[in-house]
Amino acid sequence: MMHKISYLLRLRLPFLLCLHLLITVSGIDQWCYKTPHPDPCKRYFINRNGFRPPTQLSDFRVMLVEAAMHRAISARNELASSSLNCTDGQKQAVLADCIDLYGDTIMQLNRTLKCMSPKASSGKQYCTDFDAQTWLSTALTNTETCRHGTTDFNVSDFITPIVSKTEISNLMSNSNRQRSPLDHRHG
Repeated sequence: MMHKISYLLRLRLPFLLCLHLLITVSGIDQWCYKTPHPDPCKRYFINRNGFRPPTQLSDFRVMLVEAAMHRAISARNELASSSLNCTDGQKQAVLADCIDLYGDTIMQLNRTLKCMSPKASSGKQYCTDFDAQTWLSTALTNTETCRHGTTDFNVSDFITPIVSKTEISNLMSNSNRQRSPLDHRHG
């Protein structure tokens, strides 16, 4: 009897795993297609372990900001690692500026997440949707300033691949476009 149960479980397990993957993928598709940049959104979430599709817009918006935060930290760390091997003065200067800009981006995204989190509704942190939009716009401006600086100083071949592969600008644009009032929790 035990062998039959074990055999049936082994047959059904691959089916259940495939079914779970299909539900998860289709679950994020419906949310990501509501953003200006659905492909980076889908790529990010489909590659996350333990990912669960959101159930409401406010959850999705938090997930988008968390995704941008994860990518910003990754980009800043990679830029910092690259600066250790850089001997060109102009590239070092641009790298230092980009590292600072990404540090500020992380701070702005963190402010936004603190404001958006359920703990913020306890009244200890007050912010409006306008505040969150401002912080997200500032974070996006920081990353764009880094990108433009690399072009202005003709060092884009060195820094742009690091910054581009994170798709952070697209993820932040997606976050900024998802309107979910934050201040209703404080009223």
